[in-house]
Amino acid sequence: MNKVNNFANIAYKAHQSALSGEDLMLPSSISRLTQAGLNDIHSPEDFNIICHSVGDEIGILMSWWLDSIACYLMAKKQWTNVKCFYYDIGQPYKDKELKAIYEVIGDDSLHIITEYKLTSKWEKYDWWDFIFPLRNMVLILDAAERIYWGEIYFGVVDWELKKEGCGDKGIEFIRELSVTLKSYPFPVLLNIPLAKMTKSDIVKWYIDNWYKKELHLTMSCLNWEDWHCWKCQSCLKKYLAFLHNGEELKTNSDVRLLKDLIKSYWERTSDNNVGEKFVKEMRESINLL
Repeated sequence: MNKVNNFANIAYKAHQSALSGEDLMLPSSISRLTQAGLNDIHSPEDFNIICHSVGDEIGILMSWWLDSIACYLMAKKQWTNVKCFYYDIGQPYKDKELKAIYEVIGDDSLHIITEYKLTSKWEKYDWWDFIFPLRNMVLILDAAERIYWGEIYFGVVDWELKKEGCGDKGIEFIRELSVTLKSYPFPVLLNIPLAKMTKSDIVKWYIDNWYKKELHLTMSCLNWEDWHCWKCQSCLKKYLAFLHNGEELKTNSDVRLLKDLIKSYWERTSDNNVGEKFVKEMRESINLL
């Protein structure tokens, strides 16, 4: 898919439009610049730009997680022109992730981007033991270059919106990214619809809005197995969010056997580094096991 929202591509499309007389979606921020470029005494008289408007487009950073599929379903309630972008960054679970996504949104709405490969020290870390620095900045800015006027839905949740310690999910990052997106030729808004929600709240939203089928098609696993591995913290967090809502999550193993992971997760949340509400919900769920 071509990038439609960066200066170089818009300028090139203006050149092509002037040659062919085809319509062009041109942002007002560079319309005068474009016209000035065409006011050359050597330009043929029939070199013209024919501009037309376009409705808002919504971009979703798509994965199989509870949050991104919820963002997609929320956007579809309000908008007709929703574009989903899946970034193949080298994740080991890509095949099963795409399978889950296609079951929810179908082929037409999904654009697979393969331009970026993000890596870490594989010999030292498991997939869930690290984050990719500036991953969200790279992917959100790229998605914004692939839509015209509109919004990017970013699935950041309640506890991640902290002043410190959350990198490219925190409050400062959201503020600065919003400013940057508004400077695009076609200004883009950053929408964070899950900002006041925990994982448990998101599960409840699915249930309350009659999206149970989609809820059970979501995945939260960072491993290669065909289904949930029940070895990583993402599997555990999803299971506990379901449990907190009294929703059965079919498993291929007994999660109560994951004593070490549960103990580790309890210890990691003991300093309240993931928010009081989230800690309370997860511990209530753990006590139900």
